[in-house]
Amino acid sequence: MIAYFIKSILLLGVLFLIYKLILENEKMHRFNRAFLIFALVFGLTGPLITFELDGMFSSQGNVPIPTVEPLVKAPAEFIEGSIDKITAPPVNNVDTSGQKTITDSETQIQPATTASEASAPFPLKTVLWSIYGIVTAVLVIRLFGGILNLIRKPKGNQIVLFRKSKLVLLDEKIVPHSFLRYVFLNKDDYEAGKITPEILDHELAHVQQRHSWDVLFLEFLKALFWFNPLLYIFKRSIQLNHEFLADEFALSSGTDVKDYQKLLLSVAGRTQEEAVTSSLNYGLTKKRFSMMTKVGNKIRSGIMRLLMVPFIAILAFSFCSDIAPEGFIRANGGDSDTALYYKLTHPENGNRTFGSKLYYDNNGKLFSGVVKRYDKQTDSLLTTEHYENGYMVSSSFYGMNDFLGEKGITETEYIDHDWVATRFFNSDEVLIDERTSGSLTEDGLKIWRQWYPNGQLKFEIPLNSEKDYQGLITLYDPQGGISKQELYENGELIKKIK
Repeated sequence: MIAYFIKSILLLGVLFLIYKLILENEKMHRFNRAFLIFALVFGLTGPLITFELDGMFSSQGNVPIPTVEPLVKAPAEFIEGSIDKITAPPVNNVDTSGQKTITDSETQIQPATTASEASAPFPLKTVLWSIYGIVTAVLVIRLFGGILNLIRKPKGNQIVLFRKSKLVLLDEKIVPHSFLRYVFLNKDDYEAGKITPEILDHELAHVQQRHSWDVLFLEFLKALFWFNPLLYIFKRSIQLNHEFLADEFALSSGTDVKDYQKLLLSVAGRTQEEAVTSSLNYGLTKKRFSMMTKVGNKIRSGIMRLLMVPFIAILAFSFCSDIAPEGFIRANGGDSDTALYYKLTHPENGNRTFGSKLYYDNNGKLFSGVVKRYDKQTDSLLTTEHYENGYMVSSSFYGMNDFLGEKGITETEYIDHDWVATRFFNSDEVLIDERTSGSLTEDGLKIWRQWYPNGQLKFEIPLNSEKDYQGLITLYDPQGGISKQELYENGELIKKIK
């Protein structure tokens, strides 16, 4: 989450600099308005979007680039020894009839943070999120309060229908301003003819061009991202752009520029209204006055518009793309704290199984170290992966194990890319489930064990390479006594001992 905010602020900053240095002084206000809104949307959503460009730089011929499955979806598989899914025979497959029915059940790990390692920074995060929630709630309430106040204003006051808008005549001394379809005017000034056609044209431009929706959008973003200073800068630029547009519309009827400027200065000292309104005297600066007399250059404006295409492409390439070094494929995404890449050990076979990969850092060296992956929404730790000389030796996932119906840590071990064991520890860090490969036993049998929460062994089930029961299967009660024991050979019940 922190990485997102940093990238978002940087992207918004670059976009604003482009506007300020290249576009703001150009008389192409409609394009500038569209650019500013686009910049806001792109600046806030761009860091959340990642597209990989590995294919441009890969030297692996016609081998298709795979969709790398995150380890958080399935840390290991008991029977097959792969990382795609976990399948295992339920405990009740041992019955008294002497027949065995194996029903594979798939466990998908759902992201959640409950382990002590993952939850270590939890108190600080709770405080920060609480502060954020309180401030955001206050700002949202204030925003909707201001909107509700403007919506209620027309009630009880005289309304005049005028060119598809509604003029609301108020008793208080106010500067003319607009919101949605409403133009708010002082009643005495209106009846005395002090509201000139130029003022009405100016406010009608705000109404007809729907400037209120831009401001509402900005205010909503400010309520959610109140800690982002660039949003306040963007709002000033967008509202100033609105005034450029409204001035241009008011002057399009042939009004003398100097007379119009004097008219604006006459209301310059009055107090502005709600933050979500478009006010006549907003941004009465030298820049606004000079823009009124500026003559647009269509060729120059066209060149400026075209320049935005490569600028946006470069920014998208810089902030949203994920490029692997030549000959490598990216192995993890933006949710990881370390960029990791892999090469196929046998690319000519097109084999992209887990065992065919060697992992490298961004300098092209075999990677040794720890990679942590985080939930993009909550910034909580999802997985920790340990690598030695390009091989993953272990991984830990913090979350819900649906097969066991518990939250905790799922740890997986590998030797030379081969799956060795998977162990699940509950939230109290008690070992509950263990599945080991045949490489750990003399007879080559895979073993599945489970424990009760009190640490007592619950059952022990050996399986052969064909996924059939093989050997002595024993089930225990919580006190450690044997509740059931049977002998199998190649899936056939040989002897029912207990």
